[in-house]
Amino acid sequence: MDDPGGGGGKRWGTVKQRLLRLLGWDRSAGGIYRLIRLLPRASLPLTLVLGFVVILGALVPNLFAIATGLVVGQVADGIAGGLSSPAGQRLLWTAVAAGGLFVLQELFGPLSLLASFPLGMKAEQRLADDVMRASLNPVGISHLEDPAILDSIQQARGIGAGGTGPTETVPALVALGTLRLASIGSAVIVATFNVWLAIALVVFRLGIRRQVFRQMKRAIDLVVGQTQRMRQANYLRNLALEPASAKEIRVFGMVRWLLDRFDAAWHSAMADSWRERRGSARTVVRGGLLVMVADIIAFGLLARAATRGEISVGQLTTYIQAVFGIARIGIMSQQDDQIAAGVASLDAALKVQKSVPPTTRVSGKPTSSMPVESIRFEDVSFRYPGGHEDVLDGFDLEIPAGRSLAVVGANGAGKTTLVKLLSRLYDPTSGRITVDGVDLLKLDPYEWQARMAAIFQDFVRYQLPVSANVAPGGVTDLDTVRSAAAQAGALEIIEGLEHGWDTVLDRRYQRGAELSGGQWQRVALARALHARAAGAGVLVLDEPTANLDVRAEAELYDRFLELTEGTTTILISHRFSTVRRADNVCVIDAGKVIELGSHAELVSAGGAYARMFELQAARFREVEPEGALNG
Repeated sequence: MDDPGGGGGKRWGTVKQRLLRLLGWDRSAGGIYRLIRLLPRASLPLTLVLGFVVILGALVPNLFAIATGLVVGQVADGIAGGLSSPAGQRLLWTAVAAGGLFVLQELFGPLSLLASFPLGMKAEQRLADDVMRASLNPVGISHLEDPAILDSIQQARGIGAGGTGPTETVPALVALGTLRLASIGSAVIVATFNVWLAIALVVFRLGIRRQVFRQMKRAIDLVVGQTQRMRQANYLRNLALEPASAKEIRVFGMVRWLLDRFDAAWHSAMADSWRERRGSARTVVRGGLLVMVADIIAFGLLARAATRGEISVGQLTTYIQAVFGIARIGIMSQQDDQIAAGVASLDAALKVQKSVPPTTRVSGKPTSSMPVESIRFEDVSFRYPGGHEDVLDGFDLEIPAGRSLAVVGANGAGKTTLVKLLSRLYDPTSGRITVDGVDLLKLDPYEWQARMAAIFQDFVRYQLPVSANVAPGGVTDLDTVRSAAAQAGALEIIEGLEHGWDTVLDRRYQRGAELSGGQWQRVALARALHARAAGAGVLVLDEPTANLDVRAEAELYDRFLELTEGTTTILISHRFSTVRRADNVCVIDAGKVIELGSHAELVSAGGAYARMFELQAARFREVEPEGALNG
């Protein structure tokens, strides 16, 4: 059975959208209605104040038109009788009222901005927060690799990212909405002279405006339809602006190539929209000429009525202003562009929230002490979204709790994938992962992720103070943070910085500094050790020491494995000087475990691991004499 309340709310929403269309917003009516619904959620007091300002702003111009008409109509009698006469007093007070209304008109702009700008900012903050929550809510990251969702995120980046969001859209909407409400009032005034003239002027101007607006909206839709090309253009632009890519751009002589590719991508994305806008310009010119003819007819009718004595001079003054007031309903301005673009960003933001699959919280066995026994991969297969081949295929592996496991294999063998599955960044295509015999899917995903600390090869270099890089959740105990940094060999580096723990790790910020690759890796390792001290029960290091030399890496892992003894630790590395220190070594090939055992056992077995180890050791034996000779 249909919900009566829901049906009534839906019908009321339809009525509101029709009212918005009456005010000159055609295809944007639904989006504008959704924006208006967002405003009370952002700030109810500011929304109420803004509503009062809009009503006042719509009434005052029409009251001013009536007042000035009365002033003109009373001038002759007032001057003839003198200001002390009753007619003179009426003229004086009417003029004062007209002056007061004029002042209110002048104040409307600042008052409107004072109310609409902070409300727009609050709405933008609310919507940006909603988009971020929607993107961060899933326990996994597969949605961030979905092209459709990425397109919506790109379109929504106007929200809270310097594009056209509610901060710009709300003031534009208020300004144009007030003008159009005022134009309805002007039409009511003209209707007291001639109903059909008022209707004709409103319908005529709305018809022309809708033609122009539809073309403008099509132009915006054409841009939205080229989101993937816009994403590519933005990527190329960021290559030119980001320090990380600046070196290669110059060293490889890519400057001209990059500029040409950016221009080509940008023009390809915008060409259809520009062509549509040229067509709308022609429509504006034709519409302007037709509007001019309509106004001439209206003024002619008013002039004829005045010369026949059907209306007074004062009424003529009021009606002329009212005709000009009706023109406001057909105004096309940059604010319409802002509204249309803002509505597109808003709809994209709402689409992101609807498209991202929510994560179902599971209240099962507490994970605060897991794992106690082991972690098992049981016949696990996995294929990345959009992929054509399984990365893991019938993968079986047991990781004893409290022991260290090194994972080796060729690039693409599936080493990092097993860590992503264990972290619930993805879920297996088939098979299952268990922790102490409990299916990982039956554990609360957020609690489980809190039990893990992972440092990947492409670990994030947060442009934040050092303290936030080591303790992202906040520093609750400085001694614990300093201890983690010391254990990772980063304490001396950090405390040697000019601003110590408050140093922002990016020289582009005030009080900022830049670290070398090896120094960054020590900070990242400190982050993992701090997480372990804060309660993480599983540590993962996926090639995080690639920028350290062999000796520094070996020393660090010796200390690391000693410090993390008793913690379930997974090491992924190509360097066997590191791998050999783990309790067990797992060799992966083509998505399967092909060897498992200690370093000594696998070397004695003479299999794939032994061959890889000997190959790497031979290279070092060849290098060492040359190094000694050069020394």
